[in-house]
Parts: sequence; C-alpha cells; structure tokens
Amino acid sequence: IKNTSGDIIVAVENIYQNKVIQHAYIKAYDTYTFTNIPYGTYVCKYMWTDRFGKKHYEKDNSSMEFSYTTTGDAGGYVITLQESINGNLSQSSISEEDFFE
Repeated sequence: IKNTSGDIIVAVENIYQNKVIQHAYIKAYDTYTFTNIPYGTYVCKYMWTDRFGKKHYEKDNSSMEFSYTTTGDAGGYVITLQESINGNLSQSSISEEDFFE
C-alpha cells in the first residue's frame, strides 16, 4: 500500500469467510506491505478521518485474487491511495461496525 495522503487504516478481508485477516495503520506518505496472505479472494477496507474530524469507512467494490501457481508464487498487488476528484477505485461506504467485523 502506498499512501500519498493522510493517515489511514487498511484491512484485508477474505470475501468468502467475511473475515479480516490483516490490518495496518499507515501514516501519511508511508508505505506498508502485507505479507503471508493465504490463497483466496480479498477486498480492502479503509478507514480515515477527514480534516473536519469525520470518520469515513469504505470497502472496495472489486476483489483481488491470490491463486496457486505452479511456481508456488501468488504474486501481489500495489495499491496507491491518492486523493483525486474522479479516482479509478470503486468503493462503497460501509458502517463502522462493518469495518471492524
């Protein structure tokens, strides 16, 4: 995860188990690498506080697949979190309860 803006919490959720397997607090302008993610299908959930002190909770609308390969390497993804007016990441708002489930 490359964070190009304010502090954020990112949670990686297995979509078939509806279970967060890892999460991280990522400071502004920092990067973080999630490791040892088992094979499966995942989405990221995000929580941040805006400049007015309001907390936001979002969840990706598309998933990431970590599949078994003959080399045993599942590969990976780079997600860059960057503020933009018409970004290319489709997300939906979720409740605070859904974020922490």
